[in-house]
Amino acid sequence: MAIAKGSDKANRGPNLPATSQTPLSKTSTPTGPSGSSKSDVSSVRSSKSPSMSDSPKPLLRKISMDDSDSDRSQSGSHAGTYADRSHHHSNMFQLDDVAACLRSFAQATGWAIRSTAPRSYSNDSSAADTRFTGSSSSSSHSGSSESGNNSGNHSASPGKPRWRVVDASPQDGILSADDLAHFPTVTLEHAEDLLSKIESLVTRLEAAEQTVRRQEAELATNVSISRQPDEQQELADRLESILASATKSIHATACAVYLLDETTSELKLRSRYGLPISRLTDPSRPLRGSLADLEALMGNAVLLEDTFSMPAWKSPEDFPSAIVVPIGSSSMPHGTIWFWSNEARKYTTAEVEIANLTAGRVMSELEQTILGKEVQQAKRLRNQVDKAATAQAARLPDGQPLHRDFDFDGWTYQGDSLGGGFHDWDVTPSSMLVASVGSAGKTGTEGALIASSIQSAFRTLWPTKSIPAQMMQFAADMMFGIHPDDWTASAALLQLNPESGYGMLSTAGSVQAFIISQRGFRPIGSVAPALASQPDASYKNHRFMLQPQEVLVAFSDTVVKGIPTFQEPRHGRPLDRSETARNRRAIVKSLDQNELLQGIRERIGDSASLIAGNLARMLPAFVETANATDRSLIVIKNKRKD
Repeated sequence: MAIAKGSDKANRGPNLPATSQTPLSKTSTPTGPSGSSKSDVSSVRSSKSPSMSDSPKPLLRKISMDDSDSDRSQSGSHAGTYADRSHHHSNMFQLDDVAACLRSFAQATGWAIRSTAPRSYSNDSSAADTRFTGSSSSSSHSGSSESGNNSGNHSASPGKPRWRVVDASPQDGILSADDLAHFPTVTLEHAEDLLSKIESLVTRLEAAEQTVRRQEAELATNVSISRQPDEQQELADRLESILASATKSIHATACAVYLLDETTSELKLRSRYGLPISRLTDPSRPLRGSLADLEALMGNAVLLEDTFSMPAWKSPEDFPSAIVVPIGSSSMPHGTIWFWSNEARKYTTAEVEIANLTAGRVMSELEQTILGKEVQQAKRLRNQVDKAATAQAARLPDGQPLHRDFDFDGWTYQGDSLGGGFHDWDVTPSSMLVASVGSAGKTGTEGALIASSIQSAFRTLWPTKSIPAQMMQFAADMMFGIHPDDWTASAALLQLNPESGYGMLSTAGSVQAFIISQRGFRPIGSVAPALASQPDASYKNHRFMLQPQEVLVAFSDTVVKGIPTFQEPRHGRPLDRSETARNRRAIVKSLDQNELLQGIRERIGDSASLIAGNLARMLPAFVETANATDRSLIVIKNKRKD
């Protein structure tokens, strides 16, 4: 066995030279579970893993087969020559459950099975003709385990049987007593019927394995199953293509990708090459006790030159030798990749580098898939937010006049696409003019939910004969019971009789209201708890009269509070550190209460729309920031002449 730290060669590019080999004189004797010496250190090589740029130079510990006699004595089940082991493994590797089923069919019925797929003359052994007979010595099993479901044959065209029954009885004309055992024991019709049932089950098994294959590739990204199955298939194909290329490059037989679960206590097979697809259905294996995986997850490449002589270093598959490389970094491990060979062998530095580069490519594919899905999810979320913002803006009132003598206007600026500011007005069935303005105690999406709830409550109560204080009390009780968190809001609610100009107003929280005339301005309303800030809060009605040519303005306190303004780069020059720091703490009160009221008084002869527009221009330019506030304001003017 050898252990090597991995390299950042994957990040440098495939054309850069491999890390040089540096022998050291250090020796070590790692021990197995029984305490016996596992081997002596004969050399140390440096060969870093991908994504391990922060790791120190690695240690490569090689354990030769001759130095592992003590461990061989502990593994008597592996007795025998390597040739015997390789032959035994080759049979296990090529025959899956379907092939064994077909052989059992031939043994039970006496009929042989031959593939109906055309013979291919390529070098691929899986393209050879396949025949299953009752005699194991005469059976030809050429199915490649790479497909995992061919079972010694190629998949037939849709609607065409993939196998056919053939007579395997002796045809030389001279029969012995032993030959009688090879004659069919059932009729051809019964044999074909049984074979068709087996083929139906195999077809269903293939479909299930392909589904598992796509799902495992999807789960490798640790995200929910995609709605587009083609993306799953594409990711599975890319991973297997990478593994196939790497396996052939290092002259290995098979490889597999194992990724850690969320608890980092188990490793699950997510992709493979050279192993049956049915391996993907195997349960996760525990990380505890998996010494090779644990060593690899620490950032080392582990070389097992003789797995049978080192049972403590558990291999998930029964192969004589293996390479284990980490996926990810020692500080952020994601899993391991195993490469197996059909014979006990040594691995070169170049082959270790190829394995490390493969781990980097697999990690890159997984990260790219995750990033692509996050981008798609962000786009979908952005579209949903835009639609919600459009719906929220549509709830604001339009410019339709409510009465010939009274002019309404106002605006709401949200700090983000969605916000907690709102304003509204309408005329009730009893010909009363009603209006509301306010802002939620939250911003963003949560603020939009609060604002929409309050707007809906007010609009529901407007057609009734309730007075503003009663409506405010109802809204406060409703909001207090809706959500256990701090879903508070400030609001002003008023009713106005257009015939007399008399009205009532109720306020909650920090909303302010004033009546402005040529002679000056006077406040209306009083300090009251914010909506849903406390149970059983009481609200008062405040009577007022809006005289001809007077203006009533109500606004959220954020209109006259400090609004964050930021220094812009001058002539394209980036801001220096001090300017950036000032931007972070700069809160400038650009419009105070007196300036707002004086601005309205100076334009008292204008319409409500012109007054509201001028106030909007007096505010600083709206900038979307994390500290941006939601601002709302309404203006009501009595247009009658004195």
